[in-house]
Amino acid sequence: MFLLRILVFTILFCILLILAYPLAILYDISQGGSGYGLCQDLMLCEIGFVEGPMIFLQLVTIFFLLISLLRVCMHIQKKLSRNA
Repeated sequence: MFLLRILVFTILFCILLILAYPLAILYDISQGGSGYGLCQDLMLCEIGFVEGPMIFLQLVTIFFLLISLLRVCMHIQKKLSRNA
């Protein structure tokens, strides 16, 4: 049961990281950074047409996988607490 709670906490933490990642990229670019390797120089930046949607699709896919894993963990936790 304790390991299940740690797993739920880890999943929630990963979800928060996924939601904060686009904001971290924007913050890094606004401070003169490279957007964590996304764009080396803002004035000469040539990002492909599909880069933005590709990152968005990856983040959304990972988000929904984590949400489904969280639901499974909560279902198992509910079942274990009912049997105890």
